Amino acid sequence: MNTDESLAEQIQRAAQAIREADG
Repeated sequence: MNTDESLAEQIQRAAQAIREADG
């Protein structure tokens, strides 16, 4: 299990969601 990859993916998804919310 690659925890680093999982974390990076979650962070990237969260960042994208935040940017989309910010517009």
